Amino acid sequence: MKLVMFSDPHIDIQEKRGYPKFLVQLNEYLESIEPDIILVTGDIAGSTSYIQKFLEGIFTSAKKKIYCPGNHDIWVNSKAHDASWTKYYQILPQLSTELGWHYLPNQPLIVNNVAFVGTMGWYDYSTRNPIWDDKISILEYSSKYNKSSGAIWMDREYAKFGDHNDNVVADHFANELIEDLQSISDNLIEMNWDSGNSSIEELNKYNKLKKLKKLESKNVDTVVIGTHMVPFVDFVKFTGNLDWDFFSAFIGNTKLGRIIKSINNELRRISVFGHTHYPQRKIVEDNLEAICCPIGYPNEWERDHSSLESLFESKIVSVNI
Repeated sequence: MKLVMFSDPHIDIQEKRGYPKFLVQLNEYLESIEPDIILVTGDIAGSTSYIQKFLEGIFTSAKKKIYCPGNHDIWVNSKAHDASWTKYYQILPQLSTELGWHYLPNQPLIVNNVAFVGTMGWYDYSTRNPIWDDKISILEYSSKYNKSSGAIWMDREYAKFGDHNDNVVADHFANELIEDLQSISDNLIEMNWDSGNSSIEELNKYNKLKKLKKLESKNVDTVVIGTHMVPFVDFVKFTGNLDWDFFSAFIGNTKLGRIIKSINNELRRISVFGHTHYPQRKIVEDNLEAICCPIGYPNEWERDHSSLESLFESKIVSVNI
């Protein structure tokens, strides 16, 4: 089977910056490469209407279309202080199902001998640049405000997880990933992870609509793990410049990486993610390949690509599974 993967299409930004046919041409490109399965690992857009436009607009003949959201996708303008939970566990799953997409955080998926499992994940500051630890406190990271430059990480304004801090949210999603892996097979993951964070139990009220089914399968030989957050710190770009490095704290979560590494290493494991807009592909260890495949913003790709087709050829990744 041909698996086609990408993240961070940010179609709202593409259209607003002069590419009104971005989605149409993306769909045409996907049709031309004839995928069997499409996996999108987040950051379609900041508004539900644009996410709907994207999910409707990708109408290829792929057998399965799989979606795992990113931080932009759970942004809300609602006054409700926990509205991002509702969007993640109710609005996006319902929209995905209605439009023919499999919403990966709500249920793993097995296609032939390949298991797909995933979570948006969340950052816990474990991907920060340690050279700044004597200058930047955890409290300052949690404020998402860089005193040096005056810049704000916009999740501060639009990601609303109630009174739960980033570490609690990150542990919740990491714990869900373990549970989802265990639902595929009892022997799939060798890990009993206790975050030690009792607050994550409170978050179960938000995912009450998630009805995890046991998918016991003895024929799985490949596991594709989709996350939006970066699970391996090697994929995080540090510059040694404080104004840049401050925001590396919000790029990933190394707990996710440890969970992925704990999956049975006799199986082929493919970790797919985005969030950082720097494409990379590495062999992390035996039978574990990590693929970061973002499209990114126009100002990041316009210099190197004279056409959208060239952009898609460069950024969208295909593997045989």
